[in-house]
Amino acid sequence: MLKFNSVLTLISIVFLTCVAPSAARGSEQDSLIVNYFRERITDYKKSGNYEFSKGKKISHKELNISSEKVWKLWKIANLTAEKLPTFFPENPKVLADIPIHSWQLKDEEPMPFYYIKKKEKPDNGYPLFLNLHGSGPKGPEFLSALGLSYQYKDGATSYVIPQIPSEKRYRWWHKPHQYAWENLIRMMMIDDTFNPNKFYMLGISEGGYGSQRLAAFYADYLAGAGPMAGGEPLHNAPPINFRYIAFSLETGEFDHMFGRNKLTQQAKAQFDSLSNVYPGNFINKINIQKGKGHGVDYSVTTPWLVQYSRTARPTSYEWILFAMDGRYRSSFYNIAITEPLEITESDEFNRASFKFDIDKKTNTIHLNASLKNLDLSKEQAIKSGKVNIYLSDDMIDLSKKIKVIYQGKTVYNKKVTLTENALIESAAIFNDPERIFPAKIEVKLNN
Repeated sequence: MLKFNSVLTLISIVFLTCVAPSAARGSEQDSLIVNYFRERITDYKKSGNYEFSKGKKISHKELNISSEKVWKLWKIANLTAEKLPTFFPENPKVLADIPIHSWQLKDEEPMPFYYIKKKEKPDNGYPLFLNLHGSGPKGPEFLSALGLSYQYKDGATSYVIPQIPSEKRYRWWHKPHQYAWENLIRMMMIDDTFNPNKFYMLGISEGGYGSQRLAAFYADYLAGAGPMAGGEPLHNAPPINFRYIAFSLETGEFDHMFGRNKLTQQAKAQFDSLSNVYPGNFINKINIQKGKGHGVDYSVTTPWLVQYSRTARPTSYEWILFAMDGRYRSSFYNIAITEPLEITESDEFNRASFKFDIDKKTNTIHLNASLKNLDLSKEQAIKSGKVNIYLSDDMIDLSKKIKVIYQGKTVYNKKVTLTENALIESAAIFNDPERIFPAKIEVKLNN
């Protein structure tokens, strides 16, 4: 899906293709797992069957070793897939010295991008910012985003700065871009250059709209988001999905076009209300800059965001499943949809709410799910679909009986089996070293 056009990358891929078989030679089972992973890496629509049934049961004592092994095999499977570039000019004196790379997107023109690092790598890896530019002529906007990325006083950080492929389709959340961001996340997570808990999205104007909508869609991967000179209608970026990520929104007082200032004020009211309901969970800095129009002070966003890290495995959250460009995600935090809900973006009830909560005192999982309309004011029962709930031992006591109550009804009440299957599936679903889960429980949504 993403494919680099640089000679260095092609040489690297050829080399890694040659060494990958020897790296995977450990056993027939290891090869089976690697092949399973490779098939899922190329499933860019996330439409394939992610069930893995050929793993063994594991004990609590084996958890760490088994998880580390699965993640190593995931990395081996990625050896023949695309990577981020490895070449960087040292201390570039002018922006023209920064190389432009390129991704070949699915069903879209190629996407040029800059990839930069500032200062020495922190011990726990670089924070990574995805910086989306505004909707002016794409050449100057692209260069401006690069210059600003260097100017931001956010310490030792790294940036991916893409250029919109086509000015005819000036949206950062269309399906070809979604596939690109998901591959970027995959590439970041397997690369020790980065801190997997410090990934952020930001942007200006159209990039502000894009980063806000994308952040609601991919919140489970993010530490924070920072739209500027934007203000997305809240049904396009449900605030409840932001519960565990730092959110900054800077808009000018006189930025009236498309109601950006009013939409920002609406966001502030909603986030303030949620902050009262969930104290400490809705960290935000939503600000109307006095005397400013569409041009605001951009320098205040990333230094604030970079101090925050991701919560990778929360035990209480609500997920509003919504569509972008007709496409729904199939997973969020520790939930994976294994049979579809059969909804479309054109339906009246075109989104779903999943409310998930673990009571550690009673070792009980409470799950509620329903279909919702656009503004979440109406709901309807879900008539189809299944989910897997993936679990780790820091979320719930896996050595004891676990009760699952769905829609007020007990649907599971026994000990879970720890398996390689769950570790392998979760690695393929989430592509995330922080979400390798040894246990899963299946729940039918039409109970």
